[in-house]
Amino acid sequence: MTDAELQELLRQGAAAARVGEREAAQKAFRRATELAPASKDAWLGLAGAVESLAEKRICFQRVLEIEPDNADAQTGLDWVARKEGKLPAQPAAEIEPALSEDAPVTCVFHPNVETMLRCNKCGRPICVKCAQRTPVGYRCRECIRSQQNVFYTAGWLDYALVIVVGLVVSAIGAIIVGSLSVWFALFLGPVTGGVIAQATRWAARQRQGRYMAHIVSGCIIVGALPALFLVGFNLWGLGGLAVYVIAAVGTAYSRLG
Repeated sequence: MTDAELQELLRQGAAAARVGEREAAQKAFRRATELAPASKDAWLGLAGAVESLAEKRICFQRVLEIEPDNADAQTGLDWVARKEGKLPAQPAAEIEPALSEDAPVTCVFHPNVETMLRCNKCGRPICVKCAQRTPVGYRCRECIRSQQNVFYTAGWLDYALVIVVGLVVSAIGAIIVGSLSVWFALFLGPVTGGVIAQATRWAARQRQGRYMAHIVSGCIIVGALPALFLVGFNLWGLGGLAVYVIAAVGTAYSRLG
């Protein structure tokens, strides 16, 4: 299995987990562990996707077999043990306390806020507002962002193709809607939004981009502008275009976001 194939499976699993499609996430991560059993990222991803504490424990143990000093897996095992009642529960918010016994330090993101908490990955002090929960403990937003970046593989060419396809398909849809009534817009808006989402995903070669949903939404709006010349000052036509844009943007964003 090539590294690109592995990264694509990991990206698919993370994307599915992000929108709550747990079964799809499990399928992608399980496939990744089957094809690359020595990938700690695949096992960590699967640990976050499965619901059973027993399965989570197995995944974390496999990670430790691959990398014995992996902090994420050890934290995950401790979390599973606490859930099973084998370890004392963490205090209040279940956030990792600072390792140091010194006086409180200030949050790296809010310098005026004292804290005794630290990100369990980078070790930097963070306040309660900055701590974000993950399946393997609480982390700062920068560590979470850097982890997510692994799954965003779209390049500038992918974005360029997405813009072209998004503008063209949106313009065609808007022109069709502009020549019909507002009632057709209620139906064609979501359909066109779904088509645009699928077409842009194909144009990007199934690669994910952090700002892909926002760019496609902008393309739908800009692509609909030429249709204004078709409807002129016809309020009925303008209303249809407005409905079309709102429905298409909502559908495309929900599928790509």
